[in-house]
Amino acid sequence: MPWGIAVVSALLLVAVIATNRFAEKAPATTAGAAPGAAPFAGGGDARGGGRPPDLNSMTPKDAADRLFDRVMRLKEEGKRDSVRFFAPMALSATANVQPADADLRFHLGAIAIATEDSTLALMARAQADTILAARATHLLGLILGVQASAIRGDEKARKEFARRLIEASGKELALPLDEYLQHRPVIDDALRTARATP
Repeated sequence: MPWGIAVVSALLLVAVIATNRFAEKAPATTAGAAPGAAPFAGGGDARGGGRPPDLNSMTPKDAADRLFDRVMRLKEEGKRDSVRFFAPMALSATANVQPADADLRFHLGAIAIATEDSTLALMARAQADTILAARATHLLGLILGVQASAIRGDEKARKEFARRLIEASGKELALPLDEYLQHRPVIDDALRTARATP
């Protein structure tokens, strides 16, 4: 619906502005990169090592995927300043990819969640709601709902999303959806956390 697109666009704009706040506070050199260097300079590709990729030579989707991988890896390494430095670039690149399917919306939400910012968690929740509006049992939408609610301190919503995630997991994981195959470790980890957290 037109109003739905407008709402998501507005939230994305807020997200980019908010993450720019973090980028201004981040050091001039991040993850070994020299000032003004490309996002992967000094750090190899998104998997570590090797020559830095030239994002300008990639398709918009490939560039967005590389930046997404970079942010997720930095999050796993606990490098919060670096996550907040790269998040605006990753959000902007991902928002430029079309069509906006469930996998792309999950990437937008996951990048927002990685910053651990409660304002950006609103954008992640919006992506979750959009995914779930198309398929109420979609695991990636439910995972974003759990994580966004946790960051915002909404314990009631977190528990409800976690309950729905656990209930839907059996049937959903039996489906041959590409996004489930690509994000299986994330799904498994989210399910373990949901089952272990009252």
